[in-house]
Formats: sequence, structure tokens, C-alpha cells
Amino acid sequence: MNSESREIFQGTSVYYKIYNSPTQLLSHKTTIENIDTEYSDQGIGRLIDWGYQSLTTAELTTANLVSASDSIKEVSIRLSNQTEDPQSPGKYLYPAAVTIDGTGIGIPLRSVDDKTFSFSATAGDDSPDSVPREGQADVYFTASYSTATWYVALYAVSTGMSPSLTPVYSQVTYLGSLAITPN
Repeated sequence: MNSESREIFQGTSVYYKIYNSPTQLLSHKTTIENIDTEYSDQGIGRLIDWGYQSLTTAELTTANLVSASDSIKEVSIRLSNQTEDPQSPGKYLYPAAVTIDGTGIGIPLRSVDDKTFSFSATAGDDSPDSVPREGQADVYFTASYSTATWYVALYAVSTGMSPSLTPVYSQVTYLGSLAITPN
């Protein structure tokens, strides 16, 4: 097979959605697992239909969070700051970061006004850390549920380009979810 007839791998994107209902998050996860088959773009199609957004950082310059490099061995995503350092107030032992093979590529940002995932209930609407709210593009809001805790679901999908220059996607992979309680 010559190289002109093969798909070209471009990298891996990570998509996220913020929920205030863990029940709805699990319902969506089950639906995606049931429709996402090999050689189909139904999984990524459903993520896009439901308003999942690409995870990014301020330093990222490509559409994919992870490039197509063959040498990448470990990707770590910490969405929010965790465990304040008792020796240095305002600093965290485990700060929000995306790292690839131990090299930081920035703090994970929401698609909404470059807000972070370190939600702060005391921050104003202009703050980069303000709490998600109904109507934001990256939030799936269920009125009958509390907003005391938010749940962030993450999926990874590899992207490529076909010889006819149409996008090609892998099956989506559920990376898990994280509960974040605004501080």
C-alpha cells in the first residue's frame, strides 16, 4: 500500500463536559458506550451533539491536546488545584496542569472565556475560576439537581485525515470523571 492511500494520524484530542447531575453523566456515558463502534464516528458525533468541548491550555497551539509524536509515553491531566501546601498558603501540592512525558504544557482551560476548572464560589463572573452555570456551552445543567458539586467527564479520541481530506476519528475512550466542589 502506498503512503498516498493511508490515513494520516494527527494526534489525540480530549473532550470534556461539566454536569451538575451524576445520574445524567452516567446516562450519557452509557449511551456513548452503546453507539460507539469501531470504524464509526458515532461516538465523537454524539459528544459534539451534546456540546462536549475540546480541552485546551493557554500554551497549546494545535487542535489536538497530544501531538502525533510516536515517542509520547505518558499524559497526565489534573483539572483542578488539589491539596493546599500548609507551608505556602495559596500554593498547591498538586496544581492543575497538563503534562506530557513530565513536561508541563499549561493549565487546563474551559472553552468558556478561558476559565479554569478550579471553581471558586466566591469569585465574580469575571474570574477565571468562577463556578459553572446553566446556559454555558460546556455545562449540561439539570434543574432538579444541586450545584454544590460539579462533575467533569473526559473522553479521548484520536484524530486523523483520510486520503480524501476528510476527518477520521477513533472510537472515543472514557477517561473518567472528576467531582469538583466549589471552594
